[in-house]
Parts: sequence; C-alpha cells; structure tokens
Amino acid sequence: MAETPENEIEMTDEELESVDEIEVEDEALEELDEDASESEDDEDDEESEDDEDEEESDAETRFVTRHPLDAEERVEMVTVLNQQLADLSDLYSQTKQAHWNVRGIHFAQFHELFDEVAASIHPYIDELAERVNTLGGYAYGTVSMVAIASRLDDFPTDVVEGIAMLDVVIDRWASYSEMLRDAIEVADDVDDDLTEDLLIEVGRVVDKGLWFLEAHVQS
Repeated sequence: MAETPENEIEMTDEELESVDEIEVEDEALEELDEDASESEDDEDDEESEDDEDEEESDAETRFVTRHPLDAEERVEMVTVLNQQLADLSDLYSQTKQAHWNVRGIHFAQFHELFDEVAASIHPYIDELAERVNTLGGYAYGTVSMVAIASRLDDFPTDVVEGIAMLDVVIDRWASYSEMLRDAIEVADDVDDDLTEDLLIEVGRVVDKGLWFLEAHVQS
C-alpha cells in the first residue's frame, strides 16, 4: 500500500463532494457577477445613448424656425455670430474710447479719425445680432456679455498720446480682421452663404478702416 506524502492530505469522498459543490457555487457566483457586470454595461450604454440623445436635442437654437439650414449647422453659426457680435462690439467701444481720450498735438486729427472708423462698423453690430435671430438664436449683446466674451485685449487706460493711442487701435483692428477670417471659413464650411456674405461685407469695412488707421503711420 502506497504511503501518502507528508505534504498531501487524504480527503474522504464526502469531503471531495463538498469541494466540488463549493467549486460549482463559485462558478455560479462568477456567472452572476458577469451577468451583473454585463447588465451594468448595458445600463451604461443606455445612459450614454440617452446622453447622446439629449445632446442631439440640445443641438437646437432657442427659437423654433423653419429656416432651411440644418439645426446643428444653425447652432454652429449662431455660436460663431455671437462671438463676432462680442468682438465687433468691443472693437467699436475701444475705438470710441480712443476717440474720447486721445491727447497731444494730433488730437483734432485722431479724434475725428477714431470717430469716423468707429461709425463705419457700428451698423454691423446690429446686422450680426439680427443674423443670430434669423437663424433662431439668441443674441448676446449687452455690455457685460460682450466684456466676458470678447477676445480682444483690454484697452490700456495709461495710453493717451496720439501716436501711441493710434498703435493700440491699429492692433485691435488687425486682430479683429484676423478673427473675422476664421469665422468666414466656418460659414463657408457649413455652406451658409448668407452668413458668409455678411461676414465678408464686415471684413471689407474693417479692412478699409485698418487701411485708414495705418496710413497715418506709414511712409
């Protein structure tokens, strides 16, 4: 009769059956865990789908409109237009700030110049806001809204001398002109020809104003 090694323990049939039952129970528990995990994954997927549905439903402008442009494209253009509304409003106010506060031997010339170029862009603030409304959007145009949203650098309050003030205004107009071109490209990408046309019109006026401003420091 073979001897059982010291490091091995003999088990009775009943003990072996008990071990088998435990293993079966463990396997059953593992299957339950897997089922629960799959159920949680399914719930997560459903929640994710619900979130996506909510995002899709959120891809609507505030006001119902039968405008033919796709809803998601209208949302994108409303966002772009509101950004342009903020930037252009700030450009106008900064130019008027220069008009009011310029000093020095060039006062009369620059005072009139800043007022003239500011007036040239003022009508387009309203045009941009109304285009937002046309697409079913809500226009954000209050002073506080503009202050939060504008991407232009703040106007320096320590600058008043004519040429230095002119340099600041030139910088703001050049910055806006560059930002505007990005917006035109977005309008072109979504085939919103009418918004693109409006932005191009704004661009022509801004470029002309930039020319008037820079002409005073060019030689």
